[in-house]
Amino acid sequence: MKRKLYIFNPENDMALGCGKDSYNAPKWALQWRHDLELLAGYLASEGSMVLARDAQAAQRWLDSRHLEVEAIDASMLHALRDIEIVPWGWSMPLCKELALAGMHRSLLPSPEEMATVRDLAHRRTSITVHEAMRQEMNRDFSPIPVELDNSSDVLQWALAHPGCYIKTPWSGSGRGVYRAIDAGTEQFERWCAGAIARQGSVLCEEALDKVLDFALEYHCDAANGCQFAGYSVFKSDEQSQYGCGIVDQPSALRHAIASLYSGIDAVNEAMRRVIERLIAPHYSGYLGVDMLLYRKGGAIDIDPCVEVNLRCTMGLVTSMLGERHAMRGTFSIVPASDATHALTPIYKNTRHVAQIKDEG
Repeated sequence: MKRKLYIFNPENDMALGCGKDSYNAPKWALQWRHDLELLAGYLASEGSMVLARDAQAAQRWLDSRHLEVEAIDASMLHALRDIEIVPWGWSMPLCKELALAGMHRSLLPSPEEMATVRDLAHRRTSITVHEAMRQEMNRDFSPIPVELDNSSDVLQWALAHPGCYIKTPWSGSGRGVYRAIDAGTEQFERWCAGAIARQGSVLCEEALDKVLDFALEYHCDAANGCQFAGYSVFKSDEQSQYGCGIVDQPSALRHAIASLYSGIDAVNEAMRRVIERLIAPHYSGYLGVDMLLYRKGGAIDIDPCVEVNLRCTMGLVTSMLGERHAMRGTFSIVPASDATHALTPIYKNTRHVAQIKDEG
């Protein structure tokens, strides 16, 4: 088995959206990459490597957490051979960054492979997955999103579906999402026009009477197809921005979902088959499928695909923290000054840390 190198690059979705091999990430994304780079240490298997800005300082911290992972910095990339790279997510700017640092190009996806990954990471994949799940389980689910590329059409759709969500094709953790409670205002029309100008279209989704946010995590590779990797139960705000996640054993997370929706195991297996057919032949790595439970009349039903995140996710982190590291509590990203139970190191100029609070 090849040794693995884990890289935390949370700007990945926006880098995919730019459609080029160069991307200037916003300051907040660069700050997150700097502050939270060692979250990858909790995903990494024993004997793996994580990319850090300061390998020596990172190694001391990893050792203090009893994480049997080696920290390396960019100056060491040129010497690596016969490894598997596990980034937070793949994008052309990341490929260029690693190549410029001296990494052997045979370790990186080709431009053609990256073009396919970018297409699959587009939010329209949620439409394809919705339709495939309908066929797989022979039933209707929640309303399927609509992709539109004209601002006037978006306005008319939003007026017909009050409180809907308008989403850019590539964005993550709730960024690039507009809750259309002000459809028809200058701000709404300006946001939609800008999103379409930058990324070509937007996805429009009806608002549902949400009961629970959760995700199912998977891993794809050529040898094993698609394998289930864990449950994620989390909270998000009205703009769909990630707030916090629940850390617990897999059985407890499954119970939190199944106690509200008994058909979760059938949905999980159907989704695994859909991913194996539609995504696994073209993509190797982790992915998360965001779902939600919602009230429909007097019952609770499921939206089986709010979106497909073709990358690692915070839900994968919380799943690993519970299953692999036997932690329990509430996971969140907080200002370093407010941290009381930090999971990531506080170096010079650190502004954010991941933390987990034991809720008993």
